[in-house]
Amino acid sequence: MKLLFRILWVAIAAAFASFAGLAFMLAFGLEWMTRIAAAETPPDGAAVEGWLSVAETVFAKAGALLPVVTAFTLVPGLIVLIVAEVARIRSLTYYLAAGGIAFVGLPVMLRLAGSAGAAGAGVPWQTPFLLLIATGGFLAGAVYWVLAGRRA
Repeated sequence: MKLLFRILWVAIAAAFASFAGLAFMLAFGLEWMTRIAAAETPPDGAAVEGWLSVAETVFAKAGALLPVVTAFTLVPGLIVLIVAEVARIRSLTYYLAAGGIAFVGLPVMLRLAGSAGAAGAGVPWQTPFLLLIATGGFLAGAVYWVLAGRRA
């Protein structure tokens, strides 16, 4: 019975941690996207149309890549959690590093898929993008450690 509750709590903690990391990335990523759109739009009042155009492009690509992104994000996260739970790792450092690596694994895998000719060819590969994703992973790792990792 105790094992069943632990498995359930690990799943809930992982969901909360993923949500926290994704919410962070969306909040700061949206601000980053807005700055890029504002810099690229002419100052004659067409800023709203330019921002909507950028947002439409981003959401269209995100919708097309959703199944790929879902599959690629589950694999690194599950590996991190399985290793941590089986080895009973309680270190905050492990969860921070593993969370960052697991989140950065997504654009790395999409980049590799893009070089192989798959749908990930248009993934931005700039340092601010990777830092945003890694920081979201660090936050997710910290949230998971607070909820479930320190009692592994």
